[in-house]
Amino acid sequence: GAFRTDDGGETWKPINRGLRNDYLPDPTPEVGFCVHRMALHPSQPDRVFMQLHGGGGLLRTDNSGDQWNDVRGNLPTDFGFSMVTHPRDPATCWVIPLSTPEDGRYMPDGHTAVWRTTDRGTSWTRFDDGLPKRDAFLSVLREAMAHDTLDPVGVTFGTSTGQLWHSS
Repeated sequence: GAFRTDDGGETWKPINRGLRNDYLPDPTPEVGFCVHRMALHPSQPDRVFMQLHGGGGLLRTDNSGDQWNDVRGNLPTDFGFSMVTHPRDPATCWVIPLSTPEDGRYMPDGHTAVWRTTDRGTSWTRFDDGLPKRDAFLSVLREAMAHDTLDPVGVTFGTSTGQLWHSS
């Protein structure tokens, strides 16, 4: 799960309120969550986006993890590993949803796309211009997505099979 220190690392506390883990007997334990990725914005470090395995999906906290809220909105799935926040706008985040592990961990329907929210996860927009839209059973894992600091911001991702994509 997620943990936070408020004293420079002397002590840590679990911050998992609002998380679910549907593949364990107790779906809401104090600890025992499989966090895939967390991303915070430097100007608003209390806001953190999280991708979680096991039914929890895509979440956001605005209070340093005291409470997590579901922000999967209209995404095709809530499973995935990659996520980056905008370098200047704390309401903007990009993710790449994947099918579930049982279905192969690839982009849904073999349609390559990056999804963006500009409203803290209330709604998401698909971006797929220039990307394969069929028979592209690609996967993007934890650290394979990044942004630049240009204006407009560019997003880059690499697939587990070696493709590299960039949009400015």
